[in-house]
Amino acid sequence: MAKVYFIGAGPGDPELLTLKGRRLLDNADVVIYAGSLVNPALLENIKAEIFDSSGMTLEETTGLIRQSANSNKLIVRLHTGDTSFYSAISEQIERLRELAIEYEVIPGVSSAMAGAAALGQELTIPEISQTVIFTRIEGRTPVPETERLGELAKHLATMVIFLSVGMIEKVRDELLQGYPEDTPVVVIEKASWPEQKIIRGQLTDLSEMVRDAGIKKTALIYVGEALRPLRIPSERSQSSMIRTSGMATGSKFSDVQIDRVAGIMINFRIMISGDYNSKDLNDKENILKKKLERLISEIEALKSDAEVKIQDLEKTAKDRLVELELKMGILEEQVRFLNQVLASMDPEKRIN
Repeated sequence: MAKVYFIGAGPGDPELLTLKGRRLLDNADVVIYAGSLVNPALLENIKAEIFDSSGMTLEETTGLIRQSANSNKLIVRLHTGDTSFYSAISEQIERLRELAIEYEVIPGVSSAMAGAAALGQELTIPEISQTVIFTRIEGRTPVPETERLGELAKHLATMVIFLSVGMIEKVRDELLQGYPEDTPVVVIEKASWPEQKIIRGQLTDLSEMVRDAGIKKTALIYVGEALRPLRIPSERSQSSMIRTSGMATGSKFSDVQIDRVAGIMINFRIMISGDYNSKDLNDKENILKKKLERLISEIEALKSDAEVKIQDLEKTAKDRLVELELKMGILEEQVRFLNQVLASMDPEKRIN
């Protein structure tokens, strides 16, 4: 029985195609691929008939699939990256369902993941960002009002922006509606390809960076505090250091308190380790002052929490003391009563 396989071709490096994708591609009778977005090296030495869909309409692609399926052929529809991001497979699958043609989706490595790997870091860092937003700016394809870049930027999460480098000034302007001007940004052109290009800077300089680098398409934009260079110990080693110090001084802190303090230490070191492009020293000084103010605010919050906990402990201790005093009073009354009883019976047995 004929079947269509939608395969994520990966970001560009042929070795990042999955083993299952490679096997299906090698065994396919017909391969329809997404033009220049797919590395042609993936198609070398395969036995299938190969069709470039970049110049085909949806109807033409569907017609080719239907014709091949009627001939009981194994069909591969090869898309770039991973099919879950901006691949337009939904409309194709809808047509296949109408035609009762069986299909299966094979995931691939997204260019967003390949870009993060090229940076050599994760996109989520404790105390800084635990959320990653994958999105695009509005162009010919409309975007819901609540998902405009300006609205998403207010979350201050790590953001990966697809298909938008051609409107870079609009991207910068909308991102500035939420992110501070000195927020780190990275633009990666053709992630994992031999001609891969990476540029770094801060948000306020984004459009100039992209223009100077000559990047016009096939690029991802990464934004967020998680992108600052991490020239620091890990949170785990930082927490361990605090625990060791606490043991040496006899101090007792909960794991939550220790991890929170470690997070603040990491946050501060990341704040002061950023690479600023501003030529104006006064601007840099103002940036550091603002970050220091935020750090002081976090420390004050910790102190406030500690004071509340101390007050709670003092109140608990006082309540316990009152309870013990009441119990002692009752016991003393019982001793006096027993003494009176024993004295009336035999003075020798009196309890002192």
